[in-house]
Amino acid sequence: MNKNNELQVFDFEHLCLDNSNFLLENAKIILTERWKVLVLFLSGTIIEKINILKNIKIPEDIPLYAKIGIYAGMVDSNIKKIAHEHDIKLVKQLSFRSSLYNIIIRTNDNKTKINFFDRESKRSKIQIEKEILEILNSREKMPITKIVYKCNLNYKYCSDLLNDLIKINTIEVLEEKMGIKYKITPFGKEYLSNLKKLGEI
Repeated sequence: MNKNNELQVFDFEHLCLDNSNFLLENAKIILTERWKVLVLFLSGTIIEKINILKNIKIPEDIPLYAKIGIYAGMVDSNIKKIAHEHDIKLVKQLSFRSSLYNIIIRTNDNKTKINFFDRESKRSKIQIEKEILEILNSREKMPITKIVYKCNLNYKYCSDLLNDLIKINTIEVLEEKMGIKYKITPFGKEYLSNLKKLGEI
């Protein structure tokens, strides 16, 4: 875990939301394979941010690794004091980093913004993987040529993405007489569901 005043970084391989506990509309618990992290979204005026911090109800039975307040705009000494009393670290953005991609979470006065970046190229990647999984989830199985066509990808890049998805057990390879086809796994369906939930933060 890396941290500074502007950015908090967590390393992970698998990530999802914990929807089993109701907190507030502007708070979520994000699960990695090692940690539970409370993420609080602070936007609006100074008074509105103070009210969010004062009204947060954190269930005592949830063991949290960290409590992070992502804020937009300005914070004053009162906000910093209340956050400190609740052991909440204030940052401008939160990053969850895996071997394949980064997830950057920011907030502003209108909405929370989540960006997915490939670790190497910094080009959006996980949305394409999500689209591949959605297509495979709607069909029993599919050859790479159809995936290339439906996702509007070049063959080499699509092949690399499929290999990445195979490595994390979200899809499986079926060798048939007519050639190789790909099928989503039960874990892939769960992984796809978590990606959709994450996009709804």
